[in-house]
Formats: sequence, structure tokens, C-alpha cells
Amino acid sequence: MWKKLADSILEWALAGRVGRIVGAAAGVLLGFVYLIWGFWDMLAFALIGFTGYTLGLKSDNREKWVDRNAIARWFTDRWYR
Repeated sequence: MWKKLADSILEWALAGRVGRIVGAAAGVLLGFVYLIWGFWDMLAFALIGFTGYTLGLKSDNREKWVDRNAIARWFTDRWYR
């Protein structure tokens, strides 16, 4: 009974969130690696964790990680004569 309950809770927790979970876990893992060798530890850890979560979120939503057209549009609009 407990195994069935645990499986259903785990299935509910992972539904549609696998990319976010993997991305955040990778970010936290890389953040811990960075903390060991340290330089601006907390700032770098937060940045790496946030980046991992953001890429995982984009993966869950099936979005591109980098939108080259938006970047090109930003540059051309910004420096258009």
C-alpha cells in the first residue's frame, strides 16, 4: 500500500516537470562543485542554480534555449540609425 502511495505521489510530482528538476539538479551540482573551489561563492552558486532551473523550465515548455532572432532584433533596433 505504501509503495503504491509513494509511486503515485512521485508520479504527480514529476508530471511535466522533469526538465525543471533535471536542470535545477544539474545547476545545484555544478554550484556545489564551484563552491568547493570558491570565488564569490554565493553569487556564483545562485547564478548557476538559476540558470539550470531556467533551462529546465524552457525544456519543459519545449522552447528554444536561445532565440537568435530576438537577439538579432534587439541589436538592430538598439543601434539602428
